[in-house]
Amino acid sequence: MGDAIEAQASDVRSSPEVRFPLKLVGGRLIPDRRGKPPSTKGVRSSWAGGWGILADRRSRLSKLAERLERSLRLEHLVTRPLWKARIRQAARYMALAEAMLDRVGVEPGATPARASKLQRTADHLVKTVPKRPARARSEDLGAALARARPNHGA
Repeated sequence: MGDAIEAQASDVRSSPEVRFPLKLVGGRLIPDRRGKPPSTKGVRSSWAGGWGILADRRSRLSKLAERLERSLRLEHLVTRPLWKARIRQAARYMALAEAMLDRVGVEPGATPARASKLQRTADHLVKTVPKRPARARSEDLGAALARARPNHGA
């Protein structure tokens, strides 16, 4: 039996696919993946087809939160870490409110009142972050430059 395990170990260790130390389980040598992240390549998530969770960046909910955060960052100043965190949190609340409205009537805990409370919380967070100053339009800038340099080129 020991010779068979040694032969199996030398075959497995010499194969280019195994990159982890081996451990003996039930008379077989298998890769020991302790401390390594699980391989998710080609794995279908349990939430597939639904909203998913915010922790998984591939989920529909997480992607919506990222889109909302990008649009909020365009409108508001995020030069301070606290403002940045508030915009991120507001975007997450907005995404959760959208997902909850989608689940009304399907899940007993999803109600319009709860969704509106999430949206109010998000709106309150957004109000605490100052808006970006309005930019001058290019036509206005050109007119201002022309007025600033009268008789130029005449």
